[in-house]
Amino acid sequence: MVLIDGTIILDELVVVAPICVQIPHPLQAQEIFVAPTFQDSKNLQKYAATYGFNFNLQRSYSDILNVYCFPYVCSIAPYISPFLFVQVGIPNPIQLSELANTLEFIFAAVDGRNTSIEASTLMSTSTGNTYNFTSYPANNDNANYPSTITFTLSVPRSFETFISPFYAGNYGNNPSILFRKIYRDNDSQTFLGTRNVQGPTETCDVIVYPNFLPTVYSAQILYPTQSQYKSLIIQTTFTQNVISMTNPVYRLISLVGQNNAFEYLSPWDLTITVNGNTMVNKQVVPTPIGVISGTYNLAKVTLRYIISPHFAASLEINPLTTFNSMPDGPPSPDIIPPVLDSINFIPLQNCSVLVQIIAHDDKSGLHRFQLFNDYFIYASKSAVSPPLYSSDGYILSGKFEAIIESNGLPLTSLDVVGFDNAGNAGDWSFYPNLQKPFTRFPCTLPSSTFVPRNFFDKFFFTFNQINLTSPSSNTLYVNFTKPMDTNAKVYLTFDLQRNTMIPGFYYHEIKMWAIDFEVPMNPTGDKIFYTFTYPDISLTSEALLKVVGPSSQLVVNLITGDEEPPLMTSITEFSNGTHLGYEFTITDTINGLLKGEVKLQSDNDAQPYTFTFDPITMDKPIHSATYRALVPLSDFPACQTSPGYILMTYIRLEDRGGNVGVFNKGISTDDLGITTINPFYPQGAAMPEPLPFSCTTISDNVSPLITYFQDPNYNIVDVGGINRKFVYNFQGDDTNDISTRHIPYCRIYTLYDEFYVKAEMTINGNSYNGSCTTELPYAWAQGLMQSHGVFRVSVHGVSDIVFNIGGYENTGVVFNTVLDYVSTMIDGYYPFSTLGGSLTIKGHRFGLVTTSQVRVNITKGTQFQLYEPSFISGTLVIVDNLPPSTDTFLATVIITNIDPSNQLLIIPTPPRVNPLPTYPPVTQPPSCPGTPPCSGPSRGSCTSKGCECISPYRGNDCSSQTVPGGPPETGGNDPTTNSTTEIPTEGGGSITVTSLISVIALNELNFKGESVKNHSLSNWKLDNTSAVVGDVIATYSLTIDNDPIVKTNISVTIQYFIDETLIEFAGEELRMYPSSLKYSIDIGEYKFAQSLNTLQLIMSVGISTSDDEIGSCINQEIGNTTESDSEFYKLQINDHSLYGRFIKRGIVDNNIRALSSTIQTSIDDNSKSNSIQSLIAINIPHYSESVLIDPDFSILLDSQPAQDKDDSICTAKSDKGLSKSQLAGIIIGCVAFAVIVAISIAYVLYKRKQAIDLQKRINKINEFK
Repeated sequence: MVLIDGTIILDELVVVAPICVQIPHPLQAQEIFVAPTFQDSKNLQKYAATYGFNFNLQRSYSDILNVYCFPYVCSIAPYISPFLFVQVGIPNPIQLSELANTLEFIFAAVDGRNTSIEASTLMSTSTGNTYNFTSYPANNDNANYPSTITFTLSVPRSFETFISPFYAGNYGNNPSILFRKIYRDNDSQTFLGTRNVQGPTETCDVIVYPNFLPTVYSAQILYPTQSQYKSLIIQTTFTQNVISMTNPVYRLISLVGQNNAFEYLSPWDLTITVNGNTMVNKQVVPTPIGVISGTYNLAKVTLRYIISPHFAASLEINPLTTFNSMPDGPPSPDIIPPVLDSINFIPLQNCSVLVQIIAHDDKSGLHRFQLFNDYFIYASKSAVSPPLYSSDGYILSGKFEAIIESNGLPLTSLDVVGFDNAGNAGDWSFYPNLQKPFTRFPCTLPSSTFVPRNFFDKFFFTFNQINLTSPSSNTLYVNFTKPMDTNAKVYLTFDLQRNTMIPGFYYHEIKMWAIDFEVPMNPTGDKIFYTFTYPDISLTSEALLKVVGPSSQLVVNLITGDEEPPLMTSITEFSNGTHLGYEFTITDTINGLLKGEVKLQSDNDAQPYTFTFDPITMDKPIHSATYRALVPLSDFPACQTSPGYILMTYIRLEDRGGNVGVFNKGISTDDLGITTINPFYPQGAAMPEPLPFSCTTISDNVSPLITYFQDPNYNIVDVGGINRKFVYNFQGDDTNDISTRHIPYCRIYTLYDEFYVKAEMTINGNSYNGSCTTELPYAWAQGLMQSHGVFRVSVHGVSDIVFNIGGYENTGVVFNTVLDYVSTMIDGYYPFSTLGGSLTIKGHRFGLVTTSQVRVNITKGTQFQLYEPSFISGTLVIVDNLPPSTDTFLATVIITNIDPSNQLLIIPTPPRVNPLPTYPPVTQPPSCPGTPPCSGPSRGSCTSKGCECISPYRGNDCSSQTVPGGPPETGGNDPTTNSTTEIPTEGGGSITVTSLISVIALNELNFKGESVKNHSLSNWKLDNTSAVVGDVIATYSLTIDNDPIVKTNISVTIQYFIDETLIEFAGEELRMYPSSLKYSIDIGEYKFAQSLNTLQLIMSVGISTSDDEIGSCINQEIGNTTESDSEFYKLQINDHSLYGRFIKRGIVDNNIRALSSTIQTSIDDNSKSNSIQSLIAINIPHYSESVLIDPDFSILLDSQPAQDKDDSICTAKSDKGLSKSQLAGIIIGCVAFAVIVAISIAYVLYKRKQAIDLQKRINKINEFK
């Protein structure tokens, strides 16, 4: 099953054949598809060709079917469909077999039945003897080592052979290295191969196949002399000192090397294993780390490591030394592995999984968990609540949680392993009651999936036909015919960058997956070769041609292709008396140079000079230009030996097509360790010659002095918050001046962990001050000493001008870290669309809580809104149904009884534009209430927003009219208005309609919406009254003693309108109808108990009639108005109603802010059907100074009686009407049970049992007056 948009869907594609299912025999290929991917692929070890056999399979047989195609290697592609694809690759070691124009495939079933099928190799013999072979250095030349040997082979453009040329040293004795195509024009194409050699003799055989027969070109290069390029030499004879620390309990191991412990300083790789299990993965250690004295050529080293006191077996600190046992033995050895008590996996978006582990260890404490070989969760960083610590400060048990994200590769292991600090490993399989870990990420399909023919619904590029004379941006769009997990990621892997999988994601707005990628300029093939992957199934672009068609192809429309990096075409010594170095020409005739980097280094200096080149910023031509890399001789005022030498040790050149050439002390490998092209190769055996220089020799082999000076602000660092700044200060001096060019490092280390920080230096002659400033990693050092983690610092790399290097550690100084669980921290989120929807926030220490205990505060400018999450765990929280937002906003997580988290800036992602043509939607006529809509064209018109009524009609369906009446009576001692209107009836009688409106309460709510403080509004002061119609008829004021210092003033101004009037409020024009009543409520400064609390102002409204209750009906309506951005509340009795309008905006702190209102009572709360009352709450956000709100009210006569509405309540019980005092008592009683802060509006309407024409009644009312 897979989870798609919250819905579990059966994965109909997965049908794995049981072993008892027999394969059809013999297999009948209705069609054979051959794709010559050799034309573009550099990865011929796997993709020499793609074959497809249409066996019309009905299920997957991948587990019980193998394929062979001697002399090549074959494998069934991980895309099992009725069409079975086979990848053909070059074997290793190479088999020098004769080629043919056919190839035999043997499909072997596990039951021993085989099917043999011959297919064409698409090879021809047209190439003849037109090869042009060259080696650099040339055959029988001499060269220094380490170095490279390079071969080029030019062939006609029409060159067609099943495999590209390749070479191998003594055939199968050394790994074969395939050629890569670097150039193509209208007539020819050139292949190139490179091998790094270490000497002293290298013989290479280049194999090509003219006329199907193998032809071998041999080249023997002599490397009799080692060059002056030196590599790091580590002498492993370290003195081992072990100090047992008691507070906290750990062991400090000190490795002290001799004066030649390190020779020829350079970076090195560190790995630490305990009990055979890796505790520190391979990490690169910068050049000066460990050096305490000496020089580049010979350095003394001291390194210290913190380890557990409980380990009982071997400790390997590679490549330095190995401890088979401690000198005094472990005080309390731990040989029992940790226990995994439970493992839980929860699928997330972006093909991620939330992993929850409960585990314990009885002695040395939990260190980390390793999942599927590739994913690591560290106990100290992933505890969701306070773990249990041992008496000596190690984590014994807890709940641990982390998010792991699929890397797109099939899982190589299904193990989940817990490691303790003694190196013991506890595997999940030790505990049979545990849930078995998943065999693949939930968003993936197994490679054995049987895929139907119509698997792809859409598969196309923005640009299929591309002219790549400059780099090109492109996008692949994909969708499938069956519902797939939209959390899944898809990938493109290009042959030019086959170690990089480019991910793509599902975009709900276009209902497709999209992968954005860059295509480099001037490729050498007719097509761009790639592999598409929906883990764990994948297809090459050639196979996709058969599955999808031409839309899957990236066709190149150009004649000349260039995949050769820029080259050093000349280099000479340059000296002008003050500087010494090299002048060189960099050439790239087609793509042009993008950037270059060159390093020069003295033979007794560990720090190289780095020069970068950008032809654009340096105003040089990109295709060929001369550059200089020069060292100032003033940097060598004195030295320990003379002459010294300057060497060019490193070159990296990259063209605008992304092709890279590297020279690194003679060797050519890129950052991933893959052999690349030597930019010096056209010069054969020539390499940059060392450049001698003279300097004054002095006798000084004393390293600079280093001392630590304490800053108490950083003795203890909180590593649980956003600010985890740490500063280490040091100072010192030397008999000679301090080098301004050498930057020392601080080594910051703790239990099984360390990292390095470059220092900032202030140098004054022979003295200096240094400082290392960094942000410590989250939960740094928390695996040791319970609430106070421990770490140490050493400094290495301070150099004087004669290149003596110093290092230092004060072993008496330790630093501590703290991490509390009283607050939470958030530090990341999954992409959030401007269209709104779900927001997933990642963080730490959310604890063991439920969604009801959590709120997420979303702040936009001065406005905020609280949301209850739909999911909460120890490290993430998910909030659904956020509104659209194009602006950035801030998110805060608030948990009951825990301090609010930090604020996290959320930057919404704009929606992706649909690449398919869009058509305007069919416009549907608007739908409006009323029969006919809007009560007919004489009363209103239907718009997309609803009914727009024609005066004097009102209401959401234009079925009501305002009842004329006089100004209301005020309550005297409180802002209560009582309006009484006599409405004539048939037969000469009349009905009395009475309304009562009052402001009764102000309540403070917390972020959960719970009332924390209630203010009953009484003891009002009447400030003034007026009998002038159309003017203010009363103003009241009140002071709340909410705080000893801050007093909250509230004023209510009541205004009556006899005629239709336009007014303005909160930037909006409002129409006040005849006989309407407006309340203006101004609330002053209020002292909130918490910064996230809000207010609710409660208004009580009611209406009653004098008619009998027998046969009467009441109704309550809520909705939005079309005449303004407002909400309305309508209380109806028979055919009379009280209509309240609440504008969705107010003046908050002198700014226009959005407001809302909610009704707090139900129509069921009313006991009679000739009176109705309600409480309405106006929701007021947190503010600082003041709030102004402006609701208004009218009495309406309705053409549709309440008895005709489905949700009305009717009664036959007789009860004569309510007086003003009775109605007020009912309303105040409602407040007692509501206990909510809000503004309440209640209308009680009366309707006669018999309907009378609406317009006649309005006329009679006017006559009656």
